[in-house]
Amino acid sequence: MRFVERAAAVPAATIPSERKVSDRTHLSPLSPHRTLILALRRWSWDISGLRPGADDGPLVCPTHEGPSSWVFVRYAVPQRAAVPAPVAVPSVPSVFWRGSAAIPSCLAVQGVLAAFYHARSPQRWTAAQTGFPRFAYHKPTGDIMTSLRPAGELGRGEDRTAQAWQAVRHLDDLDGDLLLVALAQWLDPRRREADGTTWLTVDTVLDGRGLTPKTHRLGPVRERAGHRNEDRARIAESMGRLDEVWIQLEGMTLLTPRPARKPSRASYACESKLLTITDRIARDGAPVAWRYRPGDWLTPFLEPPNRQTAVFPRQALRYDPYRQVWEKRLARYLTFHLRMDAKNARPLVRQVGRLVDELCLPYDRRHPERMRARFEAALARLVTDGVIGGWGYTGAAKERLAALPARGWLVEWQAATVALTPVPPSTRAATLNAVPATAPPPCP
Repeated sequence: MRFVERAAAVPAATIPSERKVSDRTHLSPLSPHRTLILALRRWSWDISGLRPGADDGPLVCPTHEGPSSWVFVRYAVPQRAAVPAPVAVPSVPSVFWRGSAAIPSCLAVQGVLAAFYHARSPQRWTAAQTGFPRFAYHKPTGDIMTSLRPAGELGRGEDRTAQAWQAVRHLDDLDGDLLLVALAQWLDPRRREADGTTWLTVDTVLDGRGLTPKTHRLGPVRERAGHRNEDRARIAESMGRLDEVWIQLEGMTLLTPRPARKPSRASYACESKLLTITDRIARDGAPVAWRYRPGDWLTPFLEPPNRQTAVFPRQALRYDPYRQVWEKRLARYLTFHLRMDAKNARPLVRQVGRLVDELCLPYDRRHPERMRARFEAALARLVTDGVIGGWGYTGAAKERLAALPARGWLVEWQAATVALTPVPPSTRAATLNAVPATAPPPCP
């Protein structure tokens, strides 16, 4: 004979709460949400007919009456770990909602953008003493060194160096757009928090660049369903590269204010990260929001008398970074340089060849007429879009271009000069005032 135990459903009224059920079991009142009570009936079973080692098979409750007893077993149900609620993605309206926004226009920003332009120029990016890639931007008022240093563990320098060079090859105008949007969002004091940081989301960047989000039909209307995953992924990858960029300033000329006297000139040097990211919010394993602030390199250029800002048009962000490279880079350059004499609104005169080299625009030596047509079409587009007021070749350049030979005139065209004028203040004010009724408020 042996004893067999089988679980059985027992009415709740038969389950004791505080009494001794058998000699071995004692139940104390516990929370029913955490404890499961099993009722086991115990009876005798005849196994004399079974062969040794044979499988008993499924046992059933015997039909005959026999001695039995009930045993109540308390089973503690393991509790699942509490899953924290996902952090809500902050709502961050774009500062470009009125068509333009203020951005830092100091030489350091121009140097970083130049590093992005020449990402595929091996002769411009060189290896520093640490092995990481570095880009040097030299101007009479200072030198800007841009480098990429991926975060990693000690003792893995070779892996980090190879990762940095691979990241350089992926730098493009999308990284420049993201940098300008991040600086513009942070520069607005109404969006800055007490610790000097601000938030930026993927949707804020994509909305500012004018990308159309997906929509779903809900009855007779269509509702916004968010941006495409591939567009979000590109922004996340771009922000990851910006998080690895360091900037070093050497010999920068700054003005030091003096009471009742003209400011004196002093040299300034600094090295810091381009952006310091303190928090991230991810969805489905991909970052969708960042809390950040610029590095210390920007601090001197936000205080008078060294404050340097410019009104950056939203249209410059909306140019396609792959098909409209000429328009996008020319718009950035002219926004920075036309502000230098914005009070007098004097035309900006630049040589064609130096302008093309500065922005690393694509050369077409085999078909120079296509290159010239692309340059002139880009400037005409900027005038149409209200980025600049107008442009034209200077008087001396017109005479030289009129006498160009049928072939071999690329060098002479590069030596020609163009005059570019800013948008009149009245026109810019009218553009800013023409805000659609659906535009978001300037403050959240």
